[in-house]
Amino acid sequence: MSETLTPDICIIGAGAGGLALAMGAAAFGVPTVLIEKSEMGGTHLHHGSVATRTLAEAAQAAHDMRQSSKLGLAPSEPRIDYAAVRAHIQTAIAAVAPSVSEARMQAMNLRVLRGNAHFGSAKSVQVGDIKVEARRFVLATGAAPVLPPITGLEYVRALTSETIFELPELPKHLLVIGASTHGLELAQAYQRLGSRVTVIADSPLLPEIDDELRQPLFDELAREGVVLQAPVEAIRIDPDSAGLRAAYRHQGRDETCAASHVLIAEHRAPSVHGIGLEQAGIAFDHDGIKVKRNFRTSNWRVHAIGDVIGAGSTQATQVQAGLLLRHLLFRQPVSFTPASAARVIHTDPAIATAGLSETEARAKDAALRIYRLPLSEADAAHAGLPVHGLVKAMVARDGTVLGASILGPQAQELIAPWQLAAMKRLRIEDMAAMPIPAMSLADASRRTALQHFSAKFRSPSVQSLIGLLRKLG
Repeated sequence: MSETLTPDICIIGAGAGGLALAMGAAAFGVPTVLIEKSEMGGTHLHHGSVATRTLAEAAQAAHDMRQSSKLGLAPSEPRIDYAAVRAHIQTAIAAVAPSVSEARMQAMNLRVLRGNAHFGSAKSVQVGDIKVEARRFVLATGAAPVLPPITGLEYVRALTSETIFELPELPKHLLVIGASTHGLELAQAYQRLGSRVTVIADSPLLPEIDDELRQPLFDELAREGVVLQAPVEAIRIDPDSAGLRAAYRHQGRDETCAASHVLIAEHRAPSVHGIGLEQAGIAFDHDGIKVKRNFRTSNWRVHAIGDVIGAGSTQATQVQAGLLLRHLLFRQPVSFTPASAARVIHTDPAIATAGLSETEARAKDAALRIYRLPLSEADAAHAGLPVHGLVKAMVARDGTVLGASILGPQAQELIAPWQLAAMKRLRIEDMAAMPIPAMSLADASRRTALQHFSAKFRSPSVQSLIGLLRKLG
């Protein structure tokens, strides 16, 4: 028996962006239909941030055991039970899953349809026997791994972000192909858990990150044993008795790498096929769906957010969802720039950026001021294992915070006030006035901001005022 639904909003895809938008719409009491053909929570929950971060936490614990002599404790080489690590990852996923489950969505008065959505026309979507005719449609279908055109790759079992956590055993030697941040995160985690890891890529690693932040990360990865070779050319894969052998050219030399497993950590293609975009008049290409202002596609009824338009991160997707909700409900014009979302690399040391990079900020303000401070300036940096890192702030001539970058432990937490400052165009004086709890690494951010005043304090006018007030008693 067929059924026709007429909600205000129909969202296709229950990943990070689709869920954020759906729950926001539900909070306002807006009739909403959410369609998902696979797992609720999408890549973020099942194959992305949750799984990778959980693996990294286990790897961090193993690393800290080896470093414990610095705290006066006897160091020990951890015994890695990889089956237990995998079970822990599944436990973490299961703990998060109820917050994005179908049952919770239904409890919020959202109608959830499970199945493949297909546009039958410019203004309707079909899911099985159910037809949806909504005022507005939102595509949040994400992206999926694809294998690059590497010679011989079809003859070996190539792992992706969606299959690596299915491995029953720890890889003896993991070859990571790709320059993605996710690849570097997994590379360090598996190295710390006992694998040998080699990373190769046909493009530079982290080109969007300032060299003074990325180079210390590369140095740390090398100290831990991760081999980094990028950019390389002419990659070829051949199977052998131990797994596979990769051949490539690096810095003009022919190189080979024998490995037990290969992880493709780069190529993800927007999920644009099988939805009937052509029938709906929605323009797209290999880079994803094309959107204009307010995330509108070439079909005025349809908007798109997330990786299907190249968002690049979970937070960027969620920011886009919030902006689009504002437009759909209140008709406010909205726009998104990459600076609207923090960028985080969950390695050790971690890297987090917000707002503009130094290069972007200099293009905007020729009189740019840059303030730097080692994380070691915070008292808390000396309480545990040695902390190395940097806080770097980009400030306009008028004192407006344009952006910031942080290298070090907890960078993903420490960047939050800087992201707010860049979004709200706060002044560096506001950052200097932040109340910081004692023995917090965040004090390094406050001290970085205080550098803004050092020149002013020594200016002749300020010194004269101090002298005058001193004479007055």
